[in-house]
Amino acid sequence: MRYRKLFLLFGLFSLFTLPLSLFSACEERPAVGARALTITQRESLIGGPMAAGNLGDFLIENEKIRAIISRPGISEAFGFFGGNLMDADRVRAGIGQGNSTGGGGFDTLVEFFPLFFLSVVDTQSAEILQDGRDGKEAKIRITGQGASFIALTEQLNNLITFMGGKNRLQFTMEYSLSPGQNYVRLDTTISNPQEQGYSFETFGGIVPAVNGIVGLFGKRNTLFIPGIAGYNIRFSLEEIFKTKLNAPAIPGLIGDFV
Repeated sequence: MRYRKLFLLFGLFSLFTLPLSLFSACEERPAVGARALTITQRESLIGGPMAAGNLGDFLIENEKIRAIISRPGISEAFGFFGGNLMDADRVRAGIGQGNSTGGGGFDTLVEFFPLFFLSVVDTQSAEILQDGRDGKEAKIRITGQGASFIALTEQLNNLITFMGGKNRLQFTMEYSLSPGQNYVRLDTTISNPQEQGYSFETFGGIVPAVNGIVGLFGKRNTLFIPGIAGYNIRFSLEEIFKTKLNAPAIPGLIGDFV
């Protein structure tokens, strides 16, 4: 069995800085500490122009930030499957949380989800591992099987990435948030449960099996990458794409954070 781990930190506290969210008496958030729960009331949703959270999704929050991970099944955000981080905001104290129509926050995030070449996670189960009541971190686990991001690419994905086989990778995603942290941590473990291994030497090693996290920030967020791009990401990419590189290298921007 082979494993590969991906780590992602979401710096939400500094990213989302607009008006205040509300807190209901029914599911009152503690003044300090972290917690994770299944959303059963609309008052617990984050809300905002890009908010997609709904009843049955998972809320993870502390005294600084709030985030929603979608439940297994069909995604209500950009991706096809659930189990991804799709709403996020800083805690906006002073007004409460929300009402029966939804949250009163200002989510402008589209979605984050892991990607392995053309494979995403078809989520099959979700559970709250730690609800935070013990004063430690809150943690939510999502598990699923590899599936094609776009149905039309399934045969291509199986042929190129899995050398004529079928994608049988298993994914485990754990979202965690500690008290006082201003980011949600995502640990993704990819494992191969079958005896037969995968080499991932696509096209004889010419094209690498790229893996990582797809981050869809949305047009309402102004992104910054340290270095030559700064806030000018679009036009910096246009210039960099003019660079001719030999395969498997592809042009792009590299930064310590986004």
